[in-house]
Amino acid sequence: MASEQHQREATERTPLTTQYTTTTTTTGDGTSKTNLQLRSNDPDDDNTCSSTQHANTTTTRYYRFTSSVLNPFAALHKIPERGGQVTGLLRRSAVLPSHGTDVTKRWVLVSVGGRSGWARRKQLIGSSSNSTNNSNLSIQSNLSEASAIGGFEPAPEFRQLEAWMGNHVFLCNGRVMLGSDAPLFFVTNALMLSGILGFLFRIVPQMRQYTNEHSTQSQYIDAGEVDLVACSVWFLAVWSFVFLWLSAVIDPGILPAYSSPFRPLPPTNCTIGGPLGHKYCSTCNIFRPPRSKHCNSCNVCVSKFDHHCPWVGNCIGERNYRYFFLFLVVISLLTLIVTVSCARLIYVVTLSNSNSSSSSSSSISTSSSATTFMNHDTNTDTNTTTDTTAMQEVANVVVSMPFLVIMCMFTFLCMWSLTSLTLYHAMIISAAQTTNERVRNVYQVGKLHNPANKGCCRNWGNAFCSLRPPSRLPNFHDVVVCPHVGEEMVLTQDNFTMYANKQYRNNGNSSSVSGSTSSGGGISPVKSVRLMPETA
Repeated sequence: MASEQHQREATERTPLTTQYTTTTTTTGDGTSKTNLQLRSNDPDDDNTCSSTQHANTTTTRYYRFTSSVLNPFAALHKIPERGGQVTGLLRRSAVLPSHGTDVTKRWVLVSVGGRSGWARRKQLIGSSSNSTNNSNLSIQSNLSEASAIGGFEPAPEFRQLEAWMGNHVFLCNGRVMLGSDAPLFFVTNALMLSGILGFLFRIVPQMRQYTNEHSTQSQYIDAGEVDLVACSVWFLAVWSFVFLWLSAVIDPGILPAYSSPFRPLPPTNCTIGGPLGHKYCSTCNIFRPPRSKHCNSCNVCVSKFDHHCPWVGNCIGERNYRYFFLFLVVISLLTLIVTVSCARLIYVVTLSNSNSSSSSSSSISTSSSATTFMNHDTNTDTNTTTDTTAMQEVANVVVSMPFLVIMCMFTFLCMWSLTSLTLYHAMIISAAQTTNERVRNVYQVGKLHNPANKGCCRNWGNAFCSLRPPSRLPNFHDVVVCPHVGEEMVLTQDNFTMYANKQYRNNGNSSSVSGSTSSGGGISPVKSVRLMPETA
């Protein structure tokens, strides 16, 4: 039952390679392997792919580029020849889908989302009857040349995370995915942890010194109040870390890119363009739905995009917004309690020191008047110098307890900014808007109606009580097995155009394309790449 449920979940998930027939198996160590059955190389075979919009009918194989000190990047060219115009640079190790080779089979056409280009293959050493030194030197020269420009090699097996083109950080072999600002996310954790531990193990013991059980001063803090503050801080601290990590590791609603040299057709029966219409993303090569946006930091499109939070290190979108708002509420209450407790302790310490100074000054003044009662001027000067003001007492607290004062000022600034941010998000939740829409003034008064606005109460219910949509991402820990069956497609001008026509037929369009001309409502299916003549 467990294996059938796992296989059913893998089938429901939208994988990176929807053009394959998938079979998921689980190994003894718990690693899932997805076996992909390659489609036919016949461009006229219409039974190789489903007719969904994101079904990629042009991918034939996968190629791996391994970044190293000698090969830090790989160049993608507009035409399959050295010295051609560069369409992009791949600056890290990755696995890319290939759509075929040129006639020399030394170049492969690969895609990274909406950007395609010709990449140099690594030269394979075959058997040769000539074993002279010249041939060996020639082979070494060719290998050095291919290695110097960053060659691609077939990838019969790879993890899903290797084929991911977002700027995300993966932990535990793909089991945990963080956003592009993962280092700043760990800084947030360090700041929160250091502040909470400093308050609990440095300031709370100081508060206990000024309770009615340990202090004889007239100003004190009740012992039950200290216990309540400590328990509240522990409770809110735990939940603040829980909601922070949920906001960071949960998929915000990423829309997977469509890596192909062809632009997909727009969805039917939908508005294209405008504030509430589908928009084409040239980076991801998809038509993203309304209220979504491409995040330049994470390099992905996010459904119902709110904003990119560097402190969380992730985008805030449709699937993790409720956890982000709960994190704001909890951390605002936490900073409020810490700020009030620190200010209360400063007040009690100041009054205690003031009372101690006043009693000491009175005893000194009485003793001085008994011994030198005839020197009235001297007695007056002594009383004047021993009277301290409230500002001086506060300064004494700053000098004697600097950590307390710094903690109070720091948490006050955090409380002010976090409370303001929490109230702002409460306002846009009441109006059923996102931060991105609010900043761009999409729904101005009398200009455009917000179809998501169902009233204040229903808007809050939809934000926190509605079912969270399923993730469109694959399991990045899974291993993908791609058996290389048959010869790889050699792309010529004729079959390249045939691929474009097939792409249109599979999407329900009967029109055809030729070369790089536009068709289907002004959409250009062939983007940024050209083919060399067969005689090249």
